[in-house]
Amino acid sequence: MKRYKNMMPTKIILSIFLVFQSLSSNAQINCDSFCIKEILIDTSSNPNLLRYVINFRGANTECIYYPFISALTNSNNDTLGTGGLSFFGQIGGTAEVYEVSTTLDTIPTDFLIHFAFDTSVCIFNNLCDPVISFTDFSLLENYQIFFNPTQKLISSNTTILFEKAYISIYDLNGRIISTNNIFDKFDSFPVQITNPGLYFFEIRWNDKRLIEPFTISN
Repeated sequence: MKRYKNMMPTKIILSIFLVFQSLSSNAQINCDSFCIKEILIDTSSNPNLLRYVINFRGANTECIYYPFISALTNSNNDTLGTGGLSFFGQIGGTAEVYEVSTTLDTIPTDFLIHFAFDTSVCIFNNLCDPVISFTDFSLLENYQIFFNPTQKLISSNTTILFEKAYISIYDLNGRIISTNNIFDKFDSFPVQITNPGLYFFEIRWNDKRLIEPFTISN
């Protein structure tokens, strides 16, 4: 019994070692493996926080270690914000939220992410296409959209007025299922989808954009 107990830590350590051996961080991971899935800003904190949702388009056997946004700059190399280490690693095929402390109160349109991991640094601003939302909480805090599964209807908690808006519905793989232009206002929109699965509803008007996931059940 004593020998069995003494062997247990070795077996556990060996198991953990084998798990991490199966997740490789190799030299073939390049900057094209990353894209920005979503950008949000939180002006309620001090300093303000930019949140970049970064998608790692690698295989699920690949992993980057100690990833973080070391700096956020613009095309003139001015520093817009800095981040800090928050994750042990990110596995391929996943998205993680990386925070940047900033004095900005709006989402920058001219920016470069300095994304550090392992011994590498990737500098990019490429967006994941097409499911990307830019959400400024200070502009959109009163707006919400939601899905009514019984009536298969996308609705908003308040009527949104505009001259013209663009509506798109995407599937989980980013393929456009349907698009439509609407005028004057938005308060609801019928969803004519019969296949079960996860979908994304997007509405864009002026400089605002909202995306809401919804599920069609059997």
